[in-house]
Amino acid sequence: MGLNIGLVNLQGHAMKKNKVVVSQSNKLIEASYKMNLAEKRLVCLLASKIHRDDKDFQEYEIVISSLADFIGITGHHVYEQTKQLTKKLMTRVLTLPKKPNGIVQVSFLSSAEYQKGSGSVKLCFDPNMKPFLLQLKGQFTNYYLRHIARLRSIYSIRLYELLKSYQRFGRKKFTIQELKDIFQIPSNQYTRYSHFKERILHSAQRELRDNTDIYFEFEEIKKGRKINAILFLIYQNINKEPDESFYLPAGKQTPEGILRDRLRLAGYTANPDRIIERDGIEIVEASLDVALREMRSAGKKIRNPGGFIAKKLQDKAGLAFLLEKKNAREKADREEQATQDAALVKALETTFEKEKNRKLEELVKNYTEEQKKAFKTWVEDNFPSNEFVKPYKENGEPKLTYLKSYLIDVVIPEYNDFTEWARDKKGITLQESPTGYRIVEEQRQLF
Repeated sequence: MGLNIGLVNLQGHAMKKNKVVVSQSNKLIEASYKMNLAEKRLVCLLASKIHRDDKDFQEYEIVISSLADFIGITGHHVYEQTKQLTKKLMTRVLTLPKKPNGIVQVSFLSSAEYQKGSGSVKLCFDPNMKPFLLQLKGQFTNYYLRHIARLRSIYSIRLYELLKSYQRFGRKKFTIQELKDIFQIPSNQYTRYSHFKERILHSAQRELRDNTDIYFEFEEIKKGRKINAILFLIYQNINKEPDESFYLPAGKQTPEGILRDRLRLAGYTANPDRIIERDGIEIVEASLDVALREMRSAGKKIRNPGGFIAKKLQDKAGLAFLLEKKNAREKADREEQATQDAALVKALETTFEKEKNRKLEELVKNYTEEQKKAFKTWVEDNFPSNEFVKPYKENGEPKLTYLKSYLIDVVIPEYNDFTEWARDKKGITLQESPTGYRIVEEQRQLF
């Protein structure tokens, strides 16, 4: 049986506020595939229809005129354009790594059925997409459909999904090549970083800030003289919450609707709104999970499932589970944070050494008579005169080691200490630890 979906026009028509959720595996978000804006919008729309507890894909019937409004198809041949769109989407392939050394290629759609005179299309995901959209556990990301609906670039949507999946860490580094591989940008496009920066990074930066629940800043990381990677700094966009969403029937596709359905199916007959409002969705879901586990263990001994569930909800039985989950997540976050800290510090140390050595080479090359006199004074002030201290060569010229020490100490003192350089030049405060340098806790939220 198909599910008929009514949509409302994108361009300012009255819309009911409904929190329509898109859930995807993080593997799908980071998968390599090429797609245009209309195709991506259609995939996101279909993904938002999936029920959290679905074990198989359904066939969704969508009114073509409403679908055209949503994905941005205009003109007098909407029906034909929609057919061309779904036909093209069925040829799109995403590529994912498969252990140990392989890849897997998967199509997005398995079918698109048009019935003459119906004014609608029935669509279904390819069954091979199940691991990335159904029964998601562990590494997956949720976001509201409205947050990508106004984005006008496929790269903006894909960057939004990527950064949303790392939002809890506050930052994520990608090499330029990694991003190009994920977006499947041909090797002959955006060959100049300045074009990539303006047309993808800056464009997405503006769009996300204006239309979504997150925004980002970014730092460029060099390898040699070229920009090699981007460190994205991800922030909650508290100043911009889109005030419109697209009308879809209330119920299963919202977090509240999913929870209500689960409670009813489990035998809880009371109105759950009050307890959801009191405790929040997360605690109620966890308490329900505890109740269901205990009911399965007890078998037929539970004569009143609804009453048993009500007691577990009233007692907030899921709090202990959530605390354990929170501790595990925080441990994983700390480990991920330490890894990212180490990568950032390593990049900073590399930059520090390269800048220092470049400046030293220039100063040694342009060593002046005035500096020779200053060097002599510096040696006399800092080193005792004995047979072990020999700052000069036999020809009277300074030894390179002593000369560099003088230049760092007197001419470029900002390169005398790595932590001071990082703080003054890069705005990053570091502390030494037994295992190396780390970013101070108070400043971590900035990166």
